[in-house]
Amino acid sequence: MFGNQKDEFKLMKLYLKIIVALNKVIEYLVVVVLAILAFVVLGQIITRSLEISVPWLEEIARYSMIWVAFLGGAVACRRRTLIKVDVVYEIVSKKVAHILLCVVDVISIAFLCVALYSCYKYLPLGFNSSAASMSGIKMFWFYLCMPIGLGMMMLNTIANLLTRLKGGESQ
Repeated sequence: MFGNQKDEFKLMKLYLKIIVALNKVIEYLVVVVLAILAFVVLGQIITRSLEISVPWLEEIARYSMIWVAFLGGAVACRRRTLIKVDVVYEIVSKKVAHILLCVVDVISIAFLCVALYSCYKYLPLGFNSSAASMSGIKMFWFYLCMPIGLGMMMLNTIANLLTRLKGGESQ
C-alpha cells in the first residue's frame, strides 16, 4: 500500500492505539449511562410506590438502555464477545477457521457500512421532533447512539480484521 511494510505496520499500530483509546472512552460512557439508568429506575420505583406519575423517568430509562446497547455492542465487537456459533470453527482446521473469521469480519464490515448509511436518515428527523415527555430535548440526541455505536462497531471490526490478518489474535 505505502510501498514499505514498516510504514504499514506503524500505521496499523497507530490505528489500533486509537481504537483502544476510543474503546476506553466508550467503556466509561457505558458505565455513566448504566449509572444513570440505575438511578432513573430506582426513581421510578420510588415514585410509583408513592403513587406519583413521572413520565419522563420511563423515557430516560428507555433511551438509556438503547444507548447502552449500541455502545456496549461496540465494545463487545472489539472483544469478540458478541453472540456467535462457535461449533463451525471447532470442527474445521485452524487455517479454515482463520479464513472463515476473516470472511465474517468482511461481511460484518459491509453490513455495518449499510446500517451506518441507513441510520443517517434518522438524524435529520431528530431535529424536527422532541421527546414525548421532555419537550425541550430533541430526538436527535437519542438517535445519535446509532451512528456512534455502529461506527465504533465498524472500526472495531476493522481492527479485529487487521489484527487477525497480521497473525495476532484480536482482544
